[in-house]
Amino acid sequence: MASIVKRKREKGKKDIYISQRYQDGNGNTRQVMIRCKDNNEANLLLDEVAEAEKEGRKYVRPTSPSIYESGALSVYGAKSTADMTVTELVDEYLEEKRPELVASTLESYENIAEHYINPFIGDTPVSAITPRFIQNFYNDLQNHKAQKKDKITPRMVKEVHKILRPAFNHAVRNDVIIFNPTISAKLPKSTKVKQKQLTEQQIKQVFEIEKDDKLDFYAKIHFACTLRSGECSALTWDCVDISEEAIASNNASITVDKTLRRLSHEHMKKTNYKDVIFIFPNIKANATTALVLKSTKTDDSARQVYLPTSLAKQLLEYKAIEDENIATVGDNYHEYGGYNFVFTQLNGRPYTVDTQSRKFKRLLANNEFPDDIQMCSLRHSGSTSKLRASGGNIKSVQGDMGHSNPEMLMKVYAGIEDEDRVNNAKLMDERIFSKLRKDDENSAEKA
Repeated sequence: MASIVKRKREKGKKDIYISQRYQDGNGNTRQVMIRCKDNNEANLLLDEVAEAEKEGRKYVRPTSPSIYESGALSVYGAKSTADMTVTELVDEYLEEKRPELVASTLESYENIAEHYINPFIGDTPVSAITPRFIQNFYNDLQNHKAQKKDKITPRMVKEVHKILRPAFNHAVRNDVIIFNPTISAKLPKSTKVKQKQLTEQQIKQVFEIEKDDKLDFYAKIHFACTLRSGECSALTWDCVDISEEAIASNNASITVDKTLRRLSHEHMKKTNYKDVIFIFPNIKANATTALVLKSTKTDDSARQVYLPTSLAKQLLEYKAIEDENIATVGDNYHEYGGYNFVFTQLNGRPYTVDTQSRKFKRLLANNEFPDDIQMCSLRHSGSTSKLRASGGNIKSVQGDMGHSNPEMLMKVYAGIEDEDRVNNAKLMDERIFSKLRKDDENSAEKA
């Protein structure tokens, strides 16, 4: 007799099926488990399954959405779910996900789907996808060229998986398939390339190079406050506390509450301009992207970071010069979005990350620094320097970095200084081995 079966999963959740027995073409009794999305659906289908069982035939779920008032099949229109392709599934999933995403994330997902999913498996019916199919796809993907002609990396395979796994979960929830074929996939191992860091001696050398004040302070704040480049470019004077009282009490600080990005008009519109604070006017006509001031990456990214007192005093001098420049420019200076940016062009428009990064790269190249040092190396180097200065106080540095947990800091940002390793050996010698040696010498003398 057809019956409803519940199977426990992790965290108290349950999968719901209807168990049915039927006669196959050879007269043998077989059993099939028909997955249901909830108790209501199971109760709706139970009578039909029981009727099929009485007639000795296997129950086949209809492709028509008639048994659902607003069921999963109806969201795909009249088209049978058996014909749904991977491209259609991913599009459907991203459409459902869109209200939760910001423009940059949606654009990234769509680009990955367009270049790394659709060309290879986009036309494949979702119902034909098996765990082995997915595994073969992931294994083979690395043999193909990426957009920039290099081989597709293991990291990109993981990005593909980050889209396909929830997309197939979406398909399971909506009764397109009964299980997610990506769950058991084994992802390729990727070798993380650590960002090049500068020693504290190299940092001093960088800051001793003669350069324009804007780039000089941009680099110093980038390092001292461990900012992301977009956060540094978006810094405004109302978020800088370098008052006499703050400096005297060693509480001079900056507040990070926004970032500068370039986003596409199309994806900003698709995400209803989520987190966008201000869109700068385009310099080029008919541009498809715009420079945008937006909220920080996450809630934890919004933070207060304290300034070294000497740097705070230098910033006071820098601000006085900037105020004079603004007065000289007069009406040609604009407070875009009502903001007075710390690092601006003469018209008040902030310097972009790319502009400052290129200037910094040229500066280092002209002074014979290693080629692999970039502007973002300053944030990495700053985190290591703060860990050393604080005696390994991870939580305090995590707060300055704007991370929700310390794992990112320790795995990606914190570097290993040879000087610290030498000091470790020195301390070990002082505490253990030199004492052992003295004990051995004393024992030898007594003998």
